[in-house]
Amino acid sequence: MVKQFISNLWLDYSVRLCPSSSNIHHIVGDYGSITTDHFALRTLNLPQINVQSISLLLQNIGYKSKASYIFRKKKLYAEHFEHIDKKLPKIFLSQLNLQDCSKSLQKFCLDKFTKMSFDHTNIDFLFSGKTWDISINDYEKFLKESEYAAWFLAHGFGANHFTISVNALNKIKSLSELNEILIQNKIIMNKNGGLIKGSEALGLEQSSTLADHVQVQFSDGFFYIPGGFYEFSQRYKSIDSGRIFNGFIEASADKIFESTNRL
Repeated sequence: MVKQFISNLWLDYSVRLCPSSSNIHHIVGDYGSITTDHFALRTLNLPQINVQSISLLLQNIGYKSKASYIFRKKKLYAEHFEHIDKKLPKIFLSQLNLQDCSKSLQKFCLDKFTKMSFDHTNIDFLFSGKTWDISINDYEKFLKESEYAAWFLAHGFGANHFTISVNALNKIKSLSELNEILIQNKIIMNKNGGLIKGSEALGLEQSSTLADHVQVQFSDGFFYIPGGFYEFSQRYKSIDSGRIFNGFIEASADKIFESTNRL
């Protein structure tokens, strides 16, 4: 069940949100086995779809919450989950704290989502996309307040990004080396906060592409906006425990979120 869920989530992401992922696979596949370190999901802190609610679904397929993270400037809360089968990817699940947002954004979300029902016995709703209407004008308005909110309201449920583990690439020694290869292949990278976020000393280095621009249907037409992106991570052993660090660095994740910013 869990492998089928991840496979379906990937299919939605690679077709609808990040079509360039196939090109990334073509490039990176020459350097070793492509293994997913983690993938990320976005949501809102409304009772029926918040982190707490979705975590129950994830628990049903063997995932357990391991740590929480706060991004005050972006008004976000997140948790990361690990599966009992350590070969399966981690999940980074975040939510927008609507109580910290404008009354206009709160009202829009409450009007849309309190009337909707979600089948919490079926995890497939996590790649169901957008089942509500939003105009391009509302998208642009909310984009000025919160890129995260605008992204979720335009795309709905689906993987915001997948992440390739550099540790599994036996022909590449470092994330820096992989970044050079990607840039040589004309892949546009997110340089906010530096090309590489984090460090070996922190136990985690990350980089990412800038999001694909994909066509989205709004209530008043089709428009191109930022969709999904691809991330790359290299993990290191913790000095204290001697084990590979499996968590995330808030300062780094804060800049990874910006991979979906408009150019």
